Amino acid sequence: MSNIKHYGWEVSPYTAKTRSYLRFKNIPFRDIVPSIRMLTGKIERDVGQMIMPVIYDDQKPLSDSTEIIEYFEFKYPSSPVKPNTPKQALTALFLELYADEWMPLAALHYRWNYEQNRPFILNEFGRSALPWFPKFIQRIAAKSVGGKMSGYLPILGISQRMQQPLEDNTESTMAVLDKHLQSHKFILGERPSLADFSLFGPLWAHLDRDPYPEDLVAKHTHLKSWVERMKSNFEHHRDGHLLSNDEVPITLEPMLEIIGQTILPLIKQSSEAIKTWAAEHPGAEKLPRKIGKATLNINGQEEQRLNLTYPYWMFQRIHQTFENLEEPVRSQILTWLDGICAEYRLLLQNPLPVKVTLHRCRLWLKKTDKNQASNAA
Repeated sequence: MSNIKHYGWEVSPYTAKTRSYLRFKNIPFRDIVPSIRMLTGKIERDVGQMIMPVIYDDQKPLSDSTEIIEYFEFKYPSSPVKPNTPKQALTALFLELYADEWMPLAALHYRWNYEQNRPFILNEFGRSALPWFPKFIQRIAAKSVGGKMSGYLPILGISQRMQQPLEDNTESTMAVLDKHLQSHKFILGERPSLADFSLFGPLWAHLDRDPYPEDLVAKHTHLKSWVERMKSNFEHHRDGHLLSNDEVPITLEPMLEIIGQTILPLIKQSSEAIKTWAAEHPGAEKLPRKIGKATLNINGQEEQRLNLTYPYWMFQRIHQTFENLEEPVRSQILTWLDGICAEYRLLLQNPLPVKVTLHRCRLWLKKTDKNQASNAA
């Protein structure tokens, strides 16, 4: 029996991301549905928050899907999922950022703003949280959890007037991916990469699996076929290859344009807020989860939302990957991305205001030459 225990609910997109990844890597693991008692007890004590997925490798707890994948990539280096060429590596990371930090807006909207999904999702929450209890008790618990989840919508800026722009954005995303996957089995070639696992999470666990709208994903036939491949055991795809010569197909450029118009402006606002905050708190160790307000813009429609800091940590990984490139590769990358969206250059060529590390579900400021902060981890 495997010493690796993978805790998460089937309705969780990040759990779908790591489960699919472990299957591709052919890493033996036990898939366990944690009860609410375990989530608020052992898991919260071990990792600092009630969160999923959480993986225990022997007794070592791992949380956050990004760090889980990085951990197992180091431990099991064969069949790496992060491309080792610059354009493909950055493309995969940007798609992970979009999937993890932008697509939850659509996932939460469709799940909680469409009443037709409520019976299904509350049943799913109830049977996962309290598997041994009667259904009426499960429903009471599920409504509590569901209320918390739906409460994230205004935090993320999804007011009533933003719902249609968000749905238009989601349809555009799926249409672009569907066209791209007409010619490719996976995002960057004949085997999955980090981009595939990241996109699979919200596209399957929310948009495809939730019952309404019933054809939200299914009407995009190539995308739907890709979802089914991502649910498999990958037996016939582990020996596939990514595209040669660091190719990023032109059919992916509209997806990169969408990223540049949606999540990158939020990253820019987060970076600016963190820079100001760090100057005002020179002795701080922890970065707040939110700093003031940000403007959400979807297809020209704007709304205020909380300025969240976690996506900054996600972008920091992209920025470091770019900084590690040598010239003239960096200039070539910037020229390529310039032709897609100007936001890429604005963020990549400027230094980050602070460096942060993730520990126990919190962001800690790394110690700098200016002694701005110390990492309490």
